Amino acid sequence: MKKNTTEIHIFDKTTIDDLKWPDNPEACATRRYLRPLIRHGVKHYIQNTDVRMLALKIDDMVLPVTICDRPGYKDSYIASPYTHYISYVREEMIRLKRPGVKIVLDPFLMLLGTFFKRLQIDKVVIINNWLFPTIIYPNFTEYQVKAITGYMAALYPRHVILFRCISRSLTGQLMDMLKENNYRLVVSRPVFIVDPKDRICFKKSNVMKDTKLLHKSGYLEPAGQTLSAWDINRIAELYRDLYIDKYTPLNPIYTNAFINLTIQENIFTYRILRIKDHLKGFIALFQKNGMLASVLLGYDFGVPQKSGLYRMLMNVSLNEANRYGAILNQSSGAADFKRLRGALPELEYFAAYHKHLPFQRGLPWHILAFIFNQSAEFLLKKEKRRDGRVKKESFREALICIRQQFARQFKRLLS
Repeated sequence: MKKNTTEIHIFDKTTIDDLKWPDNPEACATRRYLRPLIRHGVKHYIQNTDVRMLALKIDDMVLPVTICDRPGYKDSYIASPYTHYISYVREEMIRLKRPGVKIVLDPFLMLLGTFFKRLQIDKVVIINNWLFPTIIYPNFTEYQVKAITGYMAALYPRHVILFRCISRSLTGQLMDMLKENNYRLVVSRPVFIVDPKDRICFKKSNVMKDTKLLHKSGYLEPAGQTLSAWDINRIAELYRDLYIDKYTPLNPIYTNAFINLTIQENIFTYRILRIKDHLKGFIALFQKNGMLASVLLGYDFGVPQKSGLYRMLMNVSLNEANRYGAILNQSSGAADFKRLRGALPELEYFAAYHKHLPFQRGLPWHILAFIFNQSAEFLLKKEKRRDGRVKKESFREALICIRQQFARQFKRLLS
Protein backbone atom coordinates (compact mmCIF):
# COMPACT_ATOMS: atom_id res chain seq x y z
CA MET A 1 0.00 0.00 0.00
CA LYS A 2 1.36 3.41 -0.95
CA LYS A 3 2.21 5.85 1.81
CA ASN A 4 0.34 9.11 2.14
CA THR A 5 1.97 11.94 0.25
CA THR A 6 1.69 15.66 -0.20
CA GLU A 7 4.00 15.71 -3.25
CA ILE A 8 1.67 17.17 -5.81
CA HIS A 9 2.46 19.91 -8.32
CA ILE A 10 1.00 21.41 -11.50
CA PHE A 11 3.09 22.44 -14.51
CA ASP A 12 2.16 24.73 -17.40
CA LYS A 13 3.86 26.07 -20.52
CA THR A 14 6.27 28.22 -18.50
CA THR A 15 7.30 25.50 -16.02
CA ILE A 16 7.01 22.22 -17.93
CA ASP A 17 10.80 22.04 -18.39
CA ASP A 18 11.20 22.04 -14.59
CA LEU A 19 9.15 18.84 -14.20
CA LYS A 20 11.29 15.91 -13.03
CA TRP A 21 9.58 13.03 -14.79
CA PRO A 22 9.28 9.70 -12.96
CA ASP A 23 11.49 6.96 -14.35
CA ASN A 24 8.85 4.51 -15.56
CA PRO A 25 7.45 3.56 -18.99
CA GLU A 26 4.03 5.15 -18.44
CA ALA A 27 5.55 8.49 -17.43
CA CYS A 28 7.84 8.38 -20.47
CA ALA A 29 4.87 7.87 -22.80
CA THR A 30 2.96 10.65 -21.04
CA ARG A 31 5.93 13.01 -21.44
CA ARG A 32 6.19 12.34 -25.19
CA TYR A 33 2.50 13.18 -25.61
CA LEU A 34 2.01 15.99 -23.11
CA ARG A 35 4.97 18.26 -23.70
CA PRO A 36 4.04 19.12 -27.32
CA LEU A 37 0.41 19.84 -26.37
CA ILE A 38 1.50 22.09 -23.52
CA ARG A 39 4.12 23.91 -25.58
CA HIS A 40 2.22 24.36 -28.84
CA GLY A 41 -1.32 24.53 -27.47
CA VAL A 42 -4.21 22.08 -27.80
CA LYS A 43 -5.74 23.89 -30.77
CA HIS A 44 -2.69 23.05 -32.89
CA TYR A 45 -3.59 19.38 -32.49
CA ILE A 46 -7.38 19.50 -32.13
CA GLN A 47 -8.94 22.18 -34.29
CA ASN A 48 -12.18 22.64 -32.34
CA THR A 49 -10.85 22.39 -28.78
CA ASP A 50 -9.49 25.59 -27.25
CA VAL A 51 -8.42 24.68 -23.72
CA ARG A 52 -5.12 24.78 -21.84
CA MET A 53 -3.23 21.56 -21.23
CA LEU A 54 -1.27 21.18 -17.98
CA ALA A 55 0.67 18.36 -16.32
CA LEU A 56 -0.26 17.28 -12.80
CA LYS A 57 2.41 15.30 -10.95
CA ILE A 58 1.48 13.22 -7.91
CA ASP A 59 3.88 10.61 -6.58
CA ASP A 60 5.19 8.59 -9.54
CA MET A 61 2.35 9.61 -11.87
CA VAL A 62 1.94 12.50 -14.27
CA LEU A 63 -1.60 13.23 -15.45
CA PRO A 64 -2.83 15.43 -18.30
CA VAL A 65 -5.21 18.13 -17.07
CA THR A 66 -7.28 20.46 -19.24
CA ILE A 67 -8.46 23.87 -18.06
CA CYS A 68 -11.27 25.87 -19.61
CA ASP A 69 -10.87 29.49 -18.46
CA ARG A 70 -13.07 31.32 -20.98
CA PRO A 71 -15.93 29.06 -22.04
CA GLY A 72 -17.00 29.62 -25.64
CA TYR A 73 -19.44 26.67 -25.67
CA LYS A 74 -18.12 25.60 -29.08
CA ASP A 75 -15.41 23.14 -28.05
CA SER A 76 -15.59 19.43 -28.80
CA TYR A 77 -17.36 17.25 -26.26
CA ILE A 78 -13.99 15.88 -25.03
CA ALA A 79 -13.48 19.20 -23.20
CA SER A 80 -16.98 20.72 -22.99
CA PRO A 81 -19.85 19.43 -20.83
CA TYR A 82 -22.15 21.90 -22.61
CA THR A 83 -21.36 20.37 -25.99
CA HIS A 84 -21.76 16.88 -24.56
CA TYR A 85 -25.14 17.39 -22.93
CA ILE A 86 -26.75 20.15 -25.00
CA SER A 87 -25.25 20.64 -28.48
CA TYR A 88 -24.57 16.94 -29.11
CA VAL A 89 -28.01 15.85 -27.93
CA ARG A 90 -29.71 18.42 -30.16
CA GLU A 91 -27.78 17.13 -33.18
CA GLU A 92 -28.69 13.55 -32.28
CA MET A 93 -32.37 14.53 -32.34
CA ILE A 94 -31.99 15.91 -35.87
CA ARG A 95 -30.35 12.68 -37.06
CA LEU A 96 -33.18 10.61 -35.57
CA LYS A 97 -35.54 12.20 -38.13
CA ARG A 98 -38.44 11.97 -35.70
CA PRO A 99 -40.21 15.36 -35.59
CA GLY A 100 -42.06 14.40 -32.43
CA VAL A 101 -38.85 13.98 -30.50
CA LYS A 102 -37.62 17.43 -31.56
CA ILE A 103 -40.93 19.07 -30.66
CA VAL A 104 -40.89 17.49 -27.20
CA LEU A 105 -37.26 17.92 -26.22
CA ASP A 106 -35.73 20.82 -28.18
CA PRO A 107 -37.46 23.62 -26.21
CA PHE A 108 -36.26 22.02 -22.96
CA LEU A 109 -32.72 21.71 -24.28
CA MET A 110 -32.65 25.33 -25.50
CA LEU A 111 -33.88 26.57 -22.13
CA LEU A 112 -31.51 24.29 -20.27
CA GLY A 113 -28.60 25.39 -22.47
CA THR A 114 -29.24 29.07 -21.75
CA PHE A 115 -29.46 28.31 -18.04
CA PHE A 116 -26.24 26.29 -18.10
CA LYS A 117 -24.34 29.02 -19.93
CA ARG A 118 -25.33 31.56 -17.27
CA LEU A 119 -23.99 29.16 -14.64
CA GLN A 120 -20.75 28.61 -16.59
CA ILE A 121 -21.05 24.84 -16.94
CA ASP A 122 -17.92 24.74 -19.12
CA LYS A 123 -15.69 26.43 -16.54
CA VAL A 124 -14.07 23.14 -15.61
CA VAL A 125 -10.81 21.38 -14.80
CA ILE A 126 -10.75 17.84 -16.22
CA ILE A 127 -8.34 15.39 -14.58
CA ASN A 128 -6.54 12.77 -16.69
CA ASN A 129 -8.05 14.25 -19.84
CA TRP A 130 -5.99 12.81 -22.67
CA LEU A 131 -8.43 14.46 -25.10
CA PHE A 132 -9.33 11.08 -26.59
CA PRO A 133 -12.96 9.97 -26.95
CA THR A 134 -12.18 7.13 -24.52
CA ILE A 135 -9.89 7.49 -21.49
CA ILE A 136 -7.96 4.84 -19.56
CA TYR A 137 -7.09 5.51 -15.91
CA PRO A 138 -4.09 4.55 -13.77
CA ASN A 139 -4.60 2.94 -10.38
CA PHE A 140 -5.23 5.64 -7.78
CA THR A 141 -5.11 5.30 -4.02
CA GLU A 142 -7.79 6.84 -1.81
CA TYR A 143 -5.28 9.40 -0.57
CA GLN A 144 -4.29 10.41 -4.11
CA VAL A 145 -7.91 11.07 -5.07
CA LYS A 146 -8.40 13.16 -1.94
CA ALA A 147 -5.12 15.02 -2.51
CA ILE A 148 -5.90 15.78 -6.16
CA THR A 149 -9.36 17.04 -5.26
CA GLY A 150 -8.17 19.32 -2.47
CA TYR A 151 -5.19 20.63 -4.42
CA MET A 152 -7.11 21.41 -7.61
CA ALA A 153 -10.08 22.95 -5.78
CA ALA A 154 -7.70 25.28 -3.93
CA LEU A 155 -5.74 26.13 -7.08
CA TYR A 156 -8.86 26.67 -9.21
CA PRO A 157 -11.53 27.91 -6.78
CA ARG A 158 -13.88 29.00 -9.60
CA HIS A 159 -13.82 25.73 -11.58
CA VAL A 160 -15.74 22.48 -11.26
CA ILE A 161 -13.35 19.51 -10.97
CA LEU A 162 -14.23 16.71 -13.41
CA PHE A 163 -13.24 13.16 -14.27
CA ARG A 164 -14.49 11.77 -17.62
CA CYS A 165 -15.20 8.19 -18.70
CA ILE A 166 -15.86 6.65 -15.28
CA SER A 167 -17.60 3.27 -15.37
CA ARG A 168 -18.49 0.55 -12.89
CA SER A 169 -16.83 -2.37 -14.70
CA LEU A 170 -13.59 -0.60 -15.75
CA THR A 171 -13.02 1.96 -12.97
CA GLY A 172 -15.24 0.68 -10.18
CA GLN A 173 -12.71 1.31 -7.41
CA LEU A 174 -12.07 4.85 -8.62
CA MET A 175 -15.81 5.43 -8.91
CA ASP A 176 -16.25 4.52 -5.23
CA MET A 177 -13.34 6.77 -4.20
CA LEU A 178 -14.81 9.70 -6.11
CA LYS A 179 -18.21 9.20 -4.48
CA GLU A 180 -16.56 9.10 -1.05
CA ASN A 181 -14.93 12.44 -1.87
CA ASN A 182 -18.28 14.08 -2.70
CA TYR A 183 -18.15 13.84 -6.48
CA ARG A 184 -21.52 13.70 -8.21
CA LEU A 185 -21.86 11.03 -10.89
CA VAL A 186 -23.71 11.96 -14.08
CA VAL A 187 -24.33 9.51 -16.92
CA SER A 188 -22.50 10.59 -20.07
CA ARG A 189 -22.92 7.78 -22.62
CA PRO A 190 -23.16 4.01 -23.14
CA VAL A 191 -20.02 2.20 -24.29
CA PHE A 192 -19.35 -1.43 -25.22
CA ILE A 193 -16.86 -3.66 -23.44
CA VAL A 194 -15.25 -6.94 -24.50
CA ASP A 195 -13.13 -9.09 -22.20
CA PRO A 196 -11.12 -11.48 -24.41
CA LYS A 197 -10.69 -13.82 -21.44
CA ASP A 198 -14.38 -14.58 -21.93
CA ARG A 199 -13.93 -16.75 -25.00
CA ILE A 200 -17.66 -16.61 -25.81
CA CYS A 201 -17.15 -13.56 -28.03
CA PHE A 202 -14.76 -15.52 -30.29
CA LYS A 203 -17.43 -18.19 -30.75
CA LYS A 204 -19.99 -15.71 -32.05
CA SER A 205 -20.86 -16.49 -35.66
CA ASN A 206 -20.41 -12.85 -36.67
CA VAL A 207 -16.93 -12.70 -35.13
CA MET A 208 -15.91 -15.91 -36.92
CA LYS A 209 -17.21 -14.53 -40.23
CA ASP A 210 -15.35 -11.25 -39.70
CA THR A 211 -12.13 -13.11 -38.86
CA LYS A 212 -12.44 -15.21 -42.00
CA LEU A 213 -13.11 -12.10 -44.09
CA LEU A 214 -10.05 -10.33 -42.67
CA HIS A 215 -7.72 -13.25 -43.31
CA LYS A 216 -9.09 -13.90 -46.79
CA SER A 217 -8.87 -10.26 -47.88
CA GLY A 218 -5.15 -9.85 -47.30
CA TYR A 219 -5.77 -6.14 -46.66
CA LEU A 220 -4.26 -5.97 -43.16
CA GLU A 221 -0.77 -4.50 -43.21
CA PRO A 222 1.80 -6.07 -40.83
CA ALA A 223 2.14 -4.18 -37.54
CA GLY A 224 4.97 -1.69 -37.12
CA GLN A 225 5.24 -0.55 -40.74
CA THR A 226 6.53 2.99 -41.31
CA LEU A 227 3.78 5.41 -42.26
CA SER A 228 4.56 8.15 -44.76
CA ALA A 229 3.47 11.79 -44.78
CA TRP A 230 0.87 10.78 -47.39
CA ASP A 231 -0.40 8.08 -45.01
CA ILE A 232 -0.73 10.62 -42.19
CA ASN A 233 -2.74 12.93 -44.42
CA ARG A 234 -4.90 10.01 -45.57
CA ILE A 235 -5.57 8.86 -41.98
CA ALA A 236 -6.69 12.37 -41.00
CA GLU A 237 -8.87 12.55 -44.11
CA LEU A 238 -10.58 9.19 -43.46
CA TYR A 239 -11.21 10.12 -39.82
CA ARG A 240 -12.78 13.45 -40.81
CA ASP A 241 -14.91 11.84 -43.53
CA LEU A 242 -16.46 9.53 -40.95
CA TYR A 243 -16.60 11.41 -37.65
CA ILE A 244 -16.87 15.02 -38.79
CA ASP A 245 -18.55 15.04 -42.22
CA LYS A 246 -20.83 12.02 -41.76
CA TYR A 247 -21.62 12.47 -38.07
CA THR A 248 -20.97 15.87 -36.47
CA PRO A 249 -18.33 18.64 -36.26
CA LEU A 250 -18.83 18.44 -32.49
CA ASN A 251 -16.54 15.40 -32.52
CA PRO A 252 -12.87 16.30 -31.98
CA ILE A 253 -11.28 17.48 -35.24
CA TYR A 254 -7.82 15.97 -34.97
CA THR A 255 -5.25 17.67 -37.20
CA ASN A 256 -2.43 16.12 -39.20
CA ALA A 257 -0.11 17.31 -36.42
CA PHE A 258 -2.02 15.18 -33.90
CA ILE A 259 -1.92 12.08 -36.13
CA ASN A 260 1.80 12.62 -36.71
CA LEU A 261 2.46 13.07 -32.97
CA THR A 262 0.65 9.84 -32.02
CA ILE A 263 2.54 7.93 -34.72
CA GLN A 264 6.02 9.36 -34.17
CA GLU A 265 5.83 9.10 -30.37
CA ASN A 266 4.19 5.67 -30.47
CA ILE A 267 1.16 6.82 -28.46
CA PHE A 268 -1.31 4.74 -30.48
CA THR A 269 -1.00 1.42 -32.23
CA TYR A 270 -2.17 2.04 -35.80
CA ARG A 271 -3.39 -0.92 -37.84
CA ILE A 272 -3.84 -0.28 -41.54
CA LEU A 273 -5.96 -1.82 -44.30
CA ARG A 274 -4.52 -1.36 -47.79
CA ILE A 275 -6.01 -2.36 -51.13
CA LYS A 276 -3.44 -2.42 -53.96
CA ASP A 277 -1.09 -0.13 -52.00
CA HIS A 278 -3.90 2.36 -51.27
CA LEU A 279 -4.73 3.08 -47.62
CA LYS A 280 -8.44 2.33 -47.33
CA GLY A 281 -8.97 1.99 -43.60
CA PHE A 282 -7.29 2.33 -40.21
CA ILE A 283 -7.92 1.89 -36.51
CA ALA A 284 -5.89 3.52 -33.72
CA LEU A 285 -5.69 1.75 -30.37
CA PHE A 286 -4.50 3.08 -27.01
CA GLN A 287 -3.16 0.54 -24.52
CA LYS A 288 -2.60 1.26 -20.83
CA ASN A 289 -3.01 -0.43 -17.46
CA GLY A 290 -4.35 -3.73 -18.83
CA MET A 291 -6.94 -2.05 -21.02
CA LEU A 292 -7.22 -1.26 -24.71
CA ALA A 293 -9.36 1.51 -26.19
CA SER A 294 -10.46 2.06 -29.78
CA VAL A 295 -9.78 5.78 -30.07
CA LEU A 296 -9.75 6.62 -33.80
CA LEU A 297 -11.13 4.86 -36.85
CA GLY A 298 -11.78 5.64 -40.50
CA TYR A 299 -12.40 3.91 -43.80
CA ASP A 300 -12.98 4.77 -47.44
CA PHE A 301 -16.68 5.26 -48.23
CA GLY A 302 -15.86 4.69 -51.91
CA VAL A 303 -15.21 1.01 -51.26
CA PRO A 304 -18.43 -1.05 -51.53
CA GLN A 305 -19.96 -1.88 -48.15
CA LYS A 306 -19.90 -5.60 -48.98
CA SER A 307 -16.10 -5.42 -48.78
CA GLY A 308 -16.57 -5.16 -45.00
CA LEU A 309 -13.90 -2.60 -44.10
CA TYR A 310 -15.61 -1.63 -40.84
CA ARG A 311 -16.13 -5.29 -39.92
CA MET A 312 -12.46 -6.01 -40.49
CA LEU A 313 -11.26 -3.00 -38.48
CA MET A 314 -13.39 -3.95 -35.50
CA ASN A 315 -12.12 -7.52 -35.78
CA VAL A 316 -8.56 -6.18 -35.70
CA SER A 317 -9.30 -4.41 -32.40
CA LEU A 318 -10.65 -7.64 -30.92
CA ASN A 319 -7.58 -9.56 -32.04
CA GLU A 320 -5.27 -6.89 -30.59
CA ALA A 321 -7.11 -7.06 -27.25
CA ASN A 322 -6.65 -10.82 -27.29
CA ARG A 323 -2.94 -10.42 -28.08
CA TYR A 324 -2.41 -7.94 -25.24
CA GLY A 325 -4.69 -9.85 -22.86
CA ALA A 326 -6.45 -6.52 -22.31
CA ILE A 327 -10.08 -5.57 -21.76
CA LEU A 328 -11.32 -3.78 -24.88
CA ASN A 329 -13.37 -0.59 -24.68
CA GLN A 330 -15.06 -0.24 -28.08
CA SER A 331 -16.43 3.20 -27.20
CA SER A 332 -19.97 4.18 -28.20
CA GLY A 333 -21.96 3.86 -31.43
CA ALA A 334 -22.88 0.91 -33.70
CA ALA A 335 -24.66 -0.68 -30.74
CA ASP A 336 -26.37 -3.55 -32.57
CA PHE A 337 -23.19 -4.41 -34.48
CA LYS A 338 -21.14 -4.65 -31.27
CA ARG A 339 -23.75 -6.56 -29.26
CA LEU A 340 -24.03 -9.19 -32.00
CA ARG A 341 -20.30 -9.76 -31.56
CA GLY A 342 -20.44 -10.26 -27.81
CA ALA A 343 -19.75 -6.75 -26.51
CA LEU A 344 -21.59 -5.79 -23.33
CA PRO A 345 -23.15 -2.35 -22.77
CA GLU A 346 -21.81 -0.24 -19.92
CA LEU A 347 -22.70 3.26 -18.77
CA GLU A 348 -19.96 5.88 -18.54
CA TYR A 349 -20.20 8.83 -16.17
CA PHE A 350 -18.78 12.25 -15.53
CA ALA A 351 -17.72 12.68 -11.89
CA ALA A 352 -18.14 16.33 -10.87
CA TYR A 353 -16.82 17.98 -7.70
CA HIS A 354 -18.33 21.38 -6.91
CA LYS A 355 -18.48 21.44 -3.12
CA HIS A 356 -16.03 24.38 -3.01
CA LEU A 357 -18.27 26.49 -5.28
CA PRO A 358 -21.42 28.52 -4.67
CA PHE A 359 -24.61 26.46 -4.80
CA GLN A 360 -25.71 27.80 -8.19
CA ARG A 361 -22.49 26.62 -9.89
CA GLY A 362 -23.30 23.05 -8.89
CA LEU A 363 -26.91 23.26 -10.11
CA PRO A 364 -26.20 22.05 -13.67
CA TRP A 365 -24.74 18.82 -12.27
CA HIS A 366 -27.67 18.31 -9.91
CA ILE A 367 -30.07 18.76 -12.81
CA LEU A 368 -28.14 16.54 -15.22
CA ALA A 369 -27.86 13.77 -12.64
CA PHE A 370 -31.57 13.98 -11.90
CA ILE A 371 -32.54 13.88 -15.57
CA PHE A 372 -30.07 11.55 -17.22
CA ASN A 373 -29.07 9.04 -14.57
CA GLN A 374 -32.51 7.55 -14.11
CA SER A 375 -33.39 7.78 -17.80
CA ALA A 376 -30.17 6.14 -19.02
CA GLU A 377 -30.32 3.36 -16.45
CA PHE A 378 -33.97 2.82 -17.39
CA LEU A 379 -33.06 2.44 -21.09
CA LEU A 380 -30.10 0.19 -20.38
CA LYS A 381 -32.25 -2.17 -18.33
CA LYS A 382 -34.80 -2.23 -21.15
CA GLU A 383 -32.09 -3.13 -23.64
CA LYS A 384 -30.75 -5.95 -21.51
CA ARG A 385 -34.21 -7.38 -20.85
CA ARG A 386 -35.06 -7.38 -24.54
CA ASP A 387 -31.78 -8.94 -25.63
CA GLY A 388 -30.35 -5.69 -26.98
CA ARG A 389 -33.34 -4.76 -29.15
CA VAL A 390 -34.79 -1.37 -28.18
CA LYS A 391 -38.39 -1.27 -29.29
CA LYS A 392 -40.44 1.83 -30.03
CA GLU A 393 -42.37 1.44 -26.79
CA SER A 394 -39.20 1.71 -24.67
CA PHE A 395 -38.05 4.77 -26.63
CA ARG A 396 -41.38 6.50 -26.04
CA GLU A 397 -41.29 5.53 -22.37
CA ALA A 398 -37.80 6.98 -22.04
CA LEU A 399 -38.94 10.26 -23.61
CA ILE A 400 -41.86 10.43 -21.19
CA CYS A 401 -39.47 9.70 -18.33
CA ILE A 402 -37.08 12.48 -19.44
CA ARG A 403 -39.91 14.99 -19.99
CA GLN A 404 -41.41 14.29 -16.55
CA GLN A 405 -38.06 14.71 -14.85
CA PHE A 406 -37.41 18.02 -16.67
CA ALA A 407 -40.79 19.28 -15.44
CA ARG A 408 -40.18 18.16 -11.86
CA GLN A 409 -36.72 19.69 -11.70
CA PHE A 410 -37.80 23.08 -13.04
CA LYS A 411 -40.79 23.09 -10.70
CA ARG A 412 -38.40 22.51 -7.78
CA LEU A 413 -36.16 25.36 -8.98
CA LEU A 414 -39.08 27.76 -9.22
CA SER A 415 -40.62 26.82 -5.85
